[in-house]
Amino acid sequence: MECNREGEGLLSQGNLSGAEQKFRAAIRLEPRLEDAHRNLGFVLMNKGALDAALQEFQTAIKLRPQDVRAHTMLGAVFRQKGALISARRENETALKLEPNNAEAHDGLGLVLQQLLDLTGAADELHKAVTLDPKSAGFRNNLGLVLAKSGKREEAIQEFQQAVKLDDKLCAAHFNMGLGFRDDGKISEAIKELDEAVRCRPESASSRYWLGLLLSTRGDLEGAIKQFREVIRLDPTFDQVYYSLGQTLARKKDMSGASAAFSKFRALQKNGRDNSAMAHVNRGSRLAEKGDLDGARTEYEAALDLQPDFADALFGLGLVKQEQGDLPGAIAEFRLALLSNPDYLDVHDRLGLTLMEEKDWQEAKKEFDTALMLDPHYAPGHFHLGNFWVEQGEYDSAIREFDTAIRLKPEYAEAYYNLGLCLRKLGKLDDAKEAFGRAQQLDSKLKPPVN
Repeated sequence: MECNREGEGLLSQGNLSGAEQKFRAAIRLEPRLEDAHRNLGFVLMNKGALDAALQEFQTAIKLRPQDVRAHTMLGAVFRQKGALISARRENETALKLEPNNAEAHDGLGLVLQQLLDLTGAADELHKAVTLDPKSAGFRNNLGLVLAKSGKREEAIQEFQQAVKLDDKLCAAHFNMGLGFRDDGKISEAIKELDEAVRCRPESASSRYWLGLLLSTRGDLEGAIKQFREVIRLDPTFDQVYYSLGQTLARKKDMSGASAAFSKFRALQKNGRDNSAMAHVNRGSRLAEKGDLDGARTEYEAALDLQPDFADALFGLGLVKQEQGDLPGAIAEFRLALLSNPDYLDVHDRLGLTLMEEKDWQEAKKEFDTALMLDPHYAPGHFHLGNFWVEQGEYDSAIREFDTAIRLKPEYAEAYYNLGLCLRKLGKLDDAKEAFGRAQQLDSKLKPPVN
């Protein structure tokens, strides 16, 4: 307990590394100390170690399922990883435990915003602000949603309230600056973006927008200075080279402009040719042609660039499955889900692979998760139906095949397997009808002879 308290003290001082050491020491001494796991998760989240943070929050929740803060923090990690369904679930769980928890309303609002439910997001964020009107962060988040909803005046009011509460909240200055820009208030926008740069000088985005607005106002030297600072902070920020080139051209520095435009084109080409996504796309094309070794090379190249890229991990798992390496495929699928827990196709494919390994219980979990993510996913119902066939549960299988057909009326394989189940149950006329429909949709699916 003492190490945990010392860690909390260091955390309040902003000493993340020192706090992490104390929280880890606390866990070594008391592995079931839920507060230490949650606090360590918070530190790791703030250091960008999202997968490690996720594991600590999940451990904290396993030790104490009623821990509202752990649920909201786990929701924040899921949201940052793009796992929006899981993020929504965690915040909703927190609100069931504590309906007036402002952080959970804020977290749910941010998730709904990313899900494009701006009305729902605004409702949740209004609740968060009502519960904690002195939270600058909540007001900034509400302002963002209002701005996206076209309510710019109300949005700017929230940003203004946010900076009154916390003048060092750079995000609020930045967002207010863009709001003023949208209203055509260039001087006010420049002032706010200048404040954003002042309180966070390493923000390339703030400097880039400040440079654009300075250029709009005719302050070319000021714009060039900001653009060059952006390049120093992030040499791969391709768009800034284009903006710098335009500004230098306006100053008649054609040599400098040409060099900036050349760098812009080179970065864009490099991004197209060498991005992780490009490798994944090439891998997919090679796999479709049957070149599994070539596909594997491309997926591995993608993972060299982005080790937690779920699409690449999924693709590599598919290749390993095709090559007969089922344990290897399962490992890749699980890594993909660690990166993106809401990846429906991976859950479904993992379930199929686990069925091949006769791991029935785990396979069922994966099929259930896939259908929880999308109850209208016809292949998921088809695969769950096949699972029930393997268990000899033909009534359950028929229910799943019927659902797959209802969702996808041209699903020939579902009709065929439905026929097999009906025949097992002695419903021969119904089975004949199902086999006939299957063959009508796909001539290769001929009714069984016996």
